[in-house]
Amino acid sequence: MLQRLPPTGLRLQFAALGLLGAVLLSGCAVPTQVSPGSPDGMDPVKMQEDAARRERVAALEAQFRSVGVRMRAMCVSPENAPYFRKTTCLASAITDEMKEDRSKPTAAQKKAAQNVFRITHELNEETRSMMVQSGIPEYVDKAFASRTYADPKINALQQDFLHDRLTWGEYNRARAALVDRPEDGGDAAGAAQNAP
Repeated sequence: MLQRLPPTGLRLQFAALGLLGAVLLSGCAVPTQVSPGSPDGMDPVKMQEDAARRERVAALEAQFRSVGVRMRAMCVSPENAPYFRKTTCLASAITDEMKEDRSKPTAAQKKAAQNVFRITHELNEETRSMMVQSGIPEYVDKAFASRTYADPKINALQQDFLHDRLTWGEYNRARAALVDRPEDGGDAAGAAQNAP
């Protein structure tokens, strides 16, 4: 049984692609271990275990890429254009101009936002499920931390936005700030959402 400890000193990122990026960029290659006990210096059992792990990681990376493709499709969908005219797909790309927007979201923008939030949540859940099923301890811990630390912050921000408690600028500043606050749960929270 894996013990899940809260992350310390990790960077809070606010988005679904955040976790995908961290996982895909984490360098999942498994080095071959040399054992002096075998004639050619290679332990056959260890080599077989390493090969099996590489296969699991390769399959997982393919699944992550599939989720990434669907996330990008969501970001460019005409249905979601009213939302993405005022913010970016990745919170880290929000501009200063977007942070100063004093307008409130329109009904069409809120409708698009609800769709974006729903799809992003589904993709995040799918990603976390893949990570847990992988059995790779780092992925399991990041998935757990994402749900525990990032989701409540994201959900609160989304509700404030949908209930007219925030301007576009306030919403965009809050999204950007969550990317920049390492004290709030860290990279694990990036599992949740560097998109909406």
